[in-house]
Amino acid sequence: MRCPKCKQLLTETSKYYYCDCKIKIWKFIRGRQITPDIAVQLLKNGQSELLDGFIAKNTNKTYSGHLVVEDGKIQFKFPEESSPPESTPEKKTGNEHETIWIRAQSYNSGEAQLIIKGNRLSRYSRINYGHVSSAMAEILACITAANLVRHELPYTNKTTLSLSLNNHRASKYILNEMKSRDRSINRATATLFTLLKEFTNWEAYYKRTKRPVLKGVAHASTIPRGIFPWLNLVIAENNGNLLVKLPPSPDVIEQFKSSLCKAREENEENVFILPVTARPELMTWINNVKSPKPE
Repeated sequence: MRCPKCKQLLTETSKYYYCDCKIKIWKFIRGRQITPDIAVQLLKNGQSELLDGFIAKNTNKTYSGHLVVEDGKIQFKFPEESSPPESTPEKKTGNEHETIWIRAQSYNSGEAQLIIKGNRLSRYSRINYGHVSSAMAEILACITAANLVRHELPYTNKTTLSLSLNNHRASKYILNEMKSRDRSINRATATLFTLLKEFTNWEAYYKRTKRPVLKGVAHASTIPRGIFPWLNLVIAENNGNLLVKLPPSPDVIEQFKSSLCKAREENEENVFILPVTARPELMTWINNVKSPKPE
């Protein structure tokens, strides 16, 4: 098969046709197969016959059109009475079903890297949860992610979460394949299960990646931004101290303790005591974790 324009052999690969004219014709364009006969016709006449079976990107509807060669590239030409369906796409209501991919990976005890990817939500954070195991850090990161998704995307009944973990034990705890002897891990796992029930569906799987070569400090030394935008806490002053009541979310509590080393737990659950002089550090922590501008 020769190119009718340059008279050279038309080369065929598994994906496209091309020749010395430097024109490349893909074998599938918008879901429609382009046969060798159509490719030859296109090169010979500069335009194909009217072809049907093209699929619109936005609506998945089929439409008809001509393929034409313009400036060495393949373009579309539509009949005068019709136009591409993409020109009037269906409006999205903002509550279509969506799958959010969440990756939690911990290479050092206490610290987790959190990656969230979706059509309407994308985040990356390095979070220090203090003196906890790598398995616990990944479970806490999943709680942080689930709360973030719930806050940013109100339609949890149309959202599926896909959790990918780097720690084998963490994945087994989340999949309920084993119980930990550490009660705090079991409580954190129970908190995560409660959150996951709000979503349409969820899955968790183990995917190990190699520890990267670290440069500089091994642990996150700054307060992560925008990880708790939903946070509500109560602050009171008593006898020269600040009383801070946190929500019963283990990821918030561990991150708070890690960031504010002067905080000590009160007898009352989720209440911490800080000296009044630590108010600037407390406000810095609040402003960072609630920041509308994440990392």
